[in-house]
Amino acid sequence: MPSYIFVKGHFHKDGCHFKQTNHATFRFEHCNVNRKREVNPRGMAYSFTVIVQLHPLFITKVDRAYNVRCFYMEENKEVDTELQVR
Repeated sequence: MPSYIFVKGHFHKDGCHFKQTNHATFRFEHCNVNRKREVNPRGMAYSFTVIVQLHPLFITKVDRAYNVRCFYMEENKEVDTELQVR
């Protein structure tokens, strides 16, 4: 089990680091997650780097860094409705 899982550059920020766990959930509005609107395909891309640190004090050569990219595609939805004007 890793000692820490954290977003690179945000170790000391609440919600951006987790101690002694195998699971971590990072919220987009925290931890300075990069956000970019994409045109083709249309949607939003979010990216950040997660560090998995095994040693409790030092980052070593066996630790890992993962570049995480999430993409949420925009959905085109046609909406029809009737409208009365008085």
